[in-house]
Amino acid sequence: MRENSFVVNENHLKDGIKKNLKKCSISSIKSNLRQTKKLPGKCRLVKIPVSKGKIYPGDFITCTGKLKAIEEQTNPGEFNTKIYYYSVGIRYQFFGENLTRKRESPLSLHRIAGSVRERIDAIYRHILSDTEYALLKAIFLGDKTDLSKEQKHLYEENGMAHLLAVSGLHVSIVGGMLFRFLRKKGRSYAFSCMVGSGILFFYAIMTGFGNSVFRAAVMFFCFLLAQYFGAEYDMISSMSLAGILMLLEQPWRLLESGCVISFASIFSIGMILPIAKELWEKRSQNRLIAGELPTESPGRKIIRQAFLANIVISMSITPLLLRFFYQWSPYSILLNLFVIPAMSPLLISAVLGGLLGFFSYVAAFLGCIPAVVLLRTFEMIFRLVKQIPGAVIVTGCPPWWEILFCISLRLVFSFYGIIVRRVSV
Repeated sequence: MRENSFVVNENHLKDGIKKNLKKCSISSIKSNLRQTKKLPGKCRLVKIPVSKGKIYPGDFITCTGKLKAIEEQTNPGEFNTKIYYYSVGIRYQFFGENLTRKRESPLSLHRIAGSVRERIDAIYRHILSDTEYALLKAIFLGDKTDLSKEQKHLYEENGMAHLLAVSGLHVSIVGGMLFRFLRKKGRSYAFSCMVGSGILFFYAIMTGFGNSVFRAAVMFFCFLLAQYFGAEYDMISSMSLAGILMLLEQPWRLLESGCVISFASIFSIGMILPIAKELWEKRSQNRLIAGELPTESPGRKIIRQAFLANIVISMSITPLLLRFFYQWSPYSILLNLFVIPAMSPLLISAVLGGLLGFFSYVAAFLGCIPAVVLLRTFEMIFRLVKQIPGAVIVTGCPPWWEILFCISLRLVFSFYGIIVRRVSV
């Protein structure tokens, strides 16, 4: 909800809400001290029993209830709900009652996306157990409401909480795989770019267009433009463009933990990882005897590169994880070697099962079998790793100067690598 008008009773307003309302336009309704207030920003609707059918994005509704400010962080290391909602433009919570749809929105992309999301949600609920349904709903649709506390803690304590959110990985799989598939089938760059970007944009709307999805979508569109015009794609430039657009829309994103960690990961992949790979290759060549050729197998090379990438990303985001969450899982580096490659077949299975469910529940169940097998494998591995000593290291909150010092070291390493590259060329 964006432009919202609320009829409120001044006697029931909290001080914090009163202060914000005084800055807004007010049209007085003298009876019973009731006034119509127009609030800036979006409002999150909570616990709404609908009296006239279902509601979709864009519908006009009327309801009564309690208006509250977003609660602030109460315990150290707790997820900062206020900063998260402020980063997506939400300023208040409204606990609605007796909701009535006043007028339906015309047929729009948001309404279609909401209907498709609701249908896929119903398919998953029908064919999956409660555990797999909650996980697949969170991983593919971006809705964590049905996750139990045990499921959340299991993923968080193993450093795998990023799997429970729609992120750049989903964008690269949904949009990137479709683009490459169309190109292999001989379709033109223009057609492949339009179809890939269109499906990606629809999926982003369906999952709520979170911060990580926003960043990844902008970067993917830059990649498609580079492919279409035959230009060289630069990850850091596209990341910078995404960051500028996101901060222009909502400056609070600068403080949101998920957004900061997402950009730190991309920076490490685009700037630090190529330098680390080059240094590793030079080190390997120096070990060879003159005239000897490298004998590393393709499989071993893939594992080595994946392990190096996990090390680089972990070194970049660990200080931020400690600052925001006060704990770290050292085994997450090894877990990501298995989990990240497995996410591609898991998401493909989730998409296939959701689409087949429009025609047959049996076909949907068969399509979701790989996803279910992988989710149960994840759970089994995470429970085993959790029993290993040192699985979760609680460090407390490091001061900002230590975080900035670590970031400065990474920047110095990056600039050193760039200078060495230019000198060698």
